[in-house]
Amino acid sequence: MEEKKYAGLEKALKTKKKFAIKIGGRKMSLYPASNRAQWTLCWHDGIKRQRKAVSSEVEVLSLVKKIVAAFEQGEKVVDNLSAERLSEYVDVDTTLRGVNLHELVAFYKEHLEHKATPLSKVCEMYLSARSDNSPRHVDTIRLHLQKLCSKFKGSINAIKAEDLDAYLLNSFPGLKTRLGHRGTICALFAFAQRKGILPYGFTEAQKSERPKISVVEPCTVSSSDMTKLLNECTNPRLASFLVIAAFAGCRSAEIQRLKWKDIWEEDPRIVLGVHITKTKRRRIAEVPPNLKAWIDLLRREPEEYVTYPESEFYTLYAHLSDLCKKLNITKEQNALRHTFVSCHLELHRDAPRTAKSAGHSLAMLETNYLKLVPLSEAEAWFNIFPTEEKTYDPIVIRSKRVRMNTVAVVKAAIAARNKSAKQYQERNKYAKPTK
Repeated sequence: MEEKKYAGLEKALKTKKKFAIKIGGRKMSLYPASNRAQWTLCWHDGIKRQRKAVSSEVEVLSLVKKIVAAFEQGEKVVDNLSAERLSEYVDVDTTLRGVNLHELVAFYKEHLEHKATPLSKVCEMYLSARSDNSPRHVDTIRLHLQKLCSKFKGSINAIKAEDLDAYLLNSFPGLKTRLGHRGTICALFAFAQRKGILPYGFTEAQKSERPKISVVEPCTVSSSDMTKLLNECTNPRLASFLVIAAFAGCRSAEIQRLKWKDIWEEDPRIVLGVHITKTKRRRIAEVPPNLKAWIDLLRREPEEYVTYPESEFYTLYAHLSDLCKKLNITKEQNALRHTFVSCHLELHRDAPRTAKSAGHSLAMLETNYLKLVPLSEAEAWFNIFPTEEKTYDPIVIRSKRVRMNTVAVVKAAIAARNKSAKQYQERNKYAKPTK
C-alpha cells in the first residue's frame, strides 16, 4: 500500500509533471518550478496554506512522507473526538482567522495566565514595599488591610467588584472612611498588577463603586476659642503644634516632622524641606508677629522636634482631644489650617501669596476660602499674643514600657504560689494536729 501511494510521486518526479495526494479531507500538491528550485510543494496544515520550494528529488520524497504522516496522525485524532468537541475546534479556528493556535496559547501562558495568590501574602508584600513611608501612613494601611484579610480568606484573584461593594457598604457607613478604605484596596490591586499577580486592565477594585462625597464649607475656629485653648494649654509640645497650625497654616503631618532648627530665628520663617511637605516640594511658610512671640516663648534645642513626632501621633491628638473636651470646644479635623487660610486671605487679599504660604492651589483657595470670615475676625486672629505670665510644664520623656510575655508572667505567678505553699508546709510539718 505504501509503495502504491508513492509510485505515482516517483513517476511525476521523473517526468516533471503536477502531482497530488489526498489524505482524508486534505490535499497536498507538487508543482514543477521554473526558477532555481526544481519543485514547489503546497499543502494546508489545518490553519493556513503552506508553501515550500525544494531543490532535489530526495528532499521532495522525505518532506512528502513527513507531511503525509502528519495528515494521517491528524485524521486519527479527529476520529477520536466527539462531534461537540470537534465543533468547538472549528469555531475557534474560524474566530482566529489564520492566527496560529499554538502561538496564541504560548502568548497566553507567558502574559495572561496568573496563578492564584493568597490575599494575605499580597498584603505582606505591599506593606513591605511601603515600609519607607511615614509611620502614620504605614499604620493606616496596615489597619485597612487587616480588616480586608479578616473578610476575604482566599486568593486575591477570586475577589470580585460585587464582593468589594458589599464589604465596603456593610463595614463602613461613613463616606470618607469608606473612600479611604477603597483607596487602599485600589492601591493594593494596582501593586498586584505590577508584580504580575493580576492581569493588566481595570482591576476589580477600580470597578467597585466610588463613594460620592459632597463638598462642604471648611470649618473654622473663632479667635475667642483659640485664645482659650492657648491660655489653658500647659503642655509645651501641644502648644507648639497649636500655634504653628493656627498662625502658619502648616499641615499636621508637616508640623510633626519639623525640628526647631527649621524655624529660623534671625529672619523669621519656617523652612519646609522636601522630606517634610506633603507635595515633596520645598516651601517657606510666613511667620507673622504673633507667631514669632509664641515661638520665642516655646523654643527649645535645634535638634528637638517641635511637637510630638509622627510615631507619637495618637499621643498628640489624645492631649488635644482632652483639652477641647475640658473647654467644651468642638474639635474638627484641619480646622486650624482652614482658619489660617481664611483669615490670611481676608487680611491680605492676596490669593497667590496665601496659596504659596499654605501649599494650596490657587483654584482651591478661590473656590473654598474666599469671603469665609469677616475682616474683624481675621485681624483678631493674628493679634493673639502670649501673656507675660504664661508658663509651661517641663517636658517629661517617659521611658518605653517593656511588655512582659504573658506566658512568663503566668509561670512566675504559679512558681511563687508553689513556693509559698511549700514554705507553709515546712513551717507546719511538726505542728500538733488540732482536735
